[in-house]
Amino acid sequence: PKLFEGVLLLGNYLNAGSSRLGGAVCVSLDSVAKLAHTRCPARMEEQSNLSQQHPTQALHWLLRQLQSKDKDISNHLLEDLAGCRKARDVDLNLLKSSIDKLKGLAKIAQERVKMKIDDQRVPPAISTSRLRAFVEHTAPRLEKLETDYQELLQLTLRLQAHFAEPAKTPLADT
Repeated sequence: PKLFEGVLLLGNYLNAGSSRLGGAVCVSLDSVAKLAHTRCPARMEEQSNLSQQHPTQALHWLLRQLQSKDKDISNHLLEDLAGCRKARDVDLNLLKSSIDKLKGLAKIAQERVKMKIDDQRVPPAISTSRLRAFVEHTAPRLEKLETDYQELLQLTLRLQAHFAEPAKTPLADT
């Protein structure tokens, strides 16, 4: 993503004198947010012909620099961030809770099938044959859902590691 490349370059430029910070290979999302509250050094403002009366925040300066090199940067940023809005709204705890509820309901249906209740005394919607078909239909799908959830957790951890975010950071905050 263009913004993160720019943030990395800017960070390495600003921290060039530091052996610990000057050679970073990645940035955290937190560091992007910090740029919005970081003032540019006077020499950067002078190089950009920015007014001294209104000190520029580093993120604003960076976006101007990116825009001067790529007039379509706004569209690139929107493309880079398109999936982030959807991912941010995923509540992993709610998702896990919902999967567990579905598994519990499927187990109840499975136990009911094993009971072999006389179908004459129950509504057709919950007859043994219908419940059996339901259980056979849902069992592989529930397994796939659980597998997909575990994969999502692993990918979330990998993303958090990639962006140098703490593992306990909620998905919405990354």
